[in-house]
Amino acid sequence: MVKKKYKINQDYILCVCTIEPRKNLIGILNAYEKLSDDLNMNYTLVLAGGKGWLDEEMMFTTEKLVKHDKIVE
Repeated sequence: MVKKKYKINQDYILCVCTIEPRKNLIGILNAYEKLSDDLNMNYTLVLAGGKGWLDEEMMFTTEKLVKHDKIVE
């Protein structure tokens, strides 16, 4: 039901956290981008959580990946 609501058509990696620097979301996004093409094509990264503080860089990076259908927010 949740996969259908958010149009997730494959297995996924779920990250639940407040979007703020101490959560190292940039590290998670960079690691996901570096996955092999096979893994990247078979797993969507799903981000869930509220906005925190000093999140501008993280929001820019996530928006770029969302536009390229790499992650779901």
